[in-house]
Amino acid sequence: MRVRGRAMSKWLALARSQAPVPNVPKSPKSEPSGQFGDFGNFGTALTISAEEIRASFDWIAHRLEADHARPRDVAQSDALAILRGMISNDPRLIVPQPNAWRCVICGEGGSPGLPLIPVLTPNEGEYRWLHHGCHDTYCCRQAERVDELLRAAELLCQ
Repeated sequence: MRVRGRAMSKWLALARSQAPVPNVPKSPKSEPSGQFGDFGNFGTALTISAEEIRASFDWIAHRLEADHARPRDVAQSDALAILRGMISNDPRLIVPQPNAWRCVICGEGGSPGLPLIPVLTPNEGEYRWLHHGCHDTYCCRQAERVDELLRAAELLCQ
């Protein structure tokens, strides 16, 4: 089938054919783990693979060596710091917050003496709400998650 002088893609042709589409879940179902506010697997977020992390590390280290003439050991050290920041800001590591009226860490609501404050996420216009006193815990949990991914990619020692 041709459309306006060009060949139609097989996917567009399939969509226009009104053929039935199988109902397949996008991700496997899993039970929530841990307690409210944990960084557990809720069955919806994609994970960052060790291969992806390792490839990013190798590429960053290579670019630092090639473009900035850094020695290999310095380039690898800097690449690890850059990669840590990139993973920390990856949208796939955003903590789910089922209720914006409650702290994502402790689960308590805000009050006049203990208000909830917004914390930026990599997604524009999306925030995580938590108490000021819970911010350090939030940052520590995020850093632990990043370290876990770096260990899985064999970039950090066990």
